[in-house]
Amino acid sequence: MSRLLCLSVLFAACGGLGGSALASGSAGPGAKAGGPGEYAHGKAVTFRQLICEGCPISRAGFNRDRASQVQQSIDSALGGGAPTDELRTFCAAGERGECAEKLRLAQRFLKRRYRL
Repeated sequence: MSRLLCLSVLFAACGGLGGSALASGSAGPGAKAGGPGEYAHGKAVTFRQLICEGCPISRAGFNRDRASQVQQSIDSALGGGAPTDELRTFCAAGERGECAEKLRLAQRFLKRRYRL
């Protein structure tokens, strides 16, 4: 009887640990600076503020070619060039430094996700 109880407790403990290993890719307060944390944060910024329904860029039909165009626009804007209307809309609500950081995060995500 005690062996059955011990196995039941062990099974329940292993089942509880398995759920914590299946985390989503969204950024949260525990996201690390650089590496995968920056990618996840860039993904969240990109799909919540830049590419979505009601955002400057529509998510419908967004593919590698469109990602490449957006990437070039971001590179130009961060390099001192004139930003596109889409990027101006994206940055309209925040400060200039905040906008640059959001663009860098989106840039990191797009490069890695679409292998640009």
